[in-house]
Amino acid sequence: MALIDCSECGKKISDQSDKCIHCGFPLKSNKNICVYNGREYDLTELVEYINSIDKIEEKMTPNQNGEAREIIEKTIMSMKSGLEKNELISYVRRYKCVPSPEFIPTGDPHRYDLVKPKDYTGEDLREKLKDFNNPHCPRCGSTSIGTTTRGYSFWTGFLGSGTPMNVCQKCGHKWKPGKK
Repeated sequence: MALIDCSECGKKISDQSDKCIHCGFPLKSNKNICVYNGREYDLTELVEYINSIDKIEEKMTPNQNGEAREIIEKTIMSMKSGLEKNELISYVRRYKCVPSPEFIPTGDPHRYDLVKPKDYTGEDLREKLKDFNNPHCPRCGSTSIGTTTRGYSFWTGFLGSGTPMNVCQKCGHKWKPGKK
């Protein structure tokens, strides 16, 4: 057993390991099996397609990216997120193989790109989307929302008194669920 330099990060690692313990760069990859949601998928077609493009061109065209996404859709039918597909494509483009079983998609399509876009911040896109889908107060934007029922009214009596209402815990604004 000897220590070698990782070609990605330059740190010392064992020549027997499958990947770098510091950066995760794959060292040995003789099969193109990807684990997604606990199931194994053979992505040899995707790896060969992307490697054939990279020999000719430096950057993928939108049509080539679409074809790569179609290969993923055909192979891993349960992968619905376009962000995860783009992240997998960029991983295969960078490392020339499929991710290890420990690979967990982050939703960041540029995470593995060698040349990142100018406006790239490195933030996890799932965090942004998670906040987008959370209910928020239409008046103040707070996500601290409670649900209550309408009370008794002098004019209408008990009519509508069982109707659920959202209540902002910050400003007190009330609105019907599903409305803004």
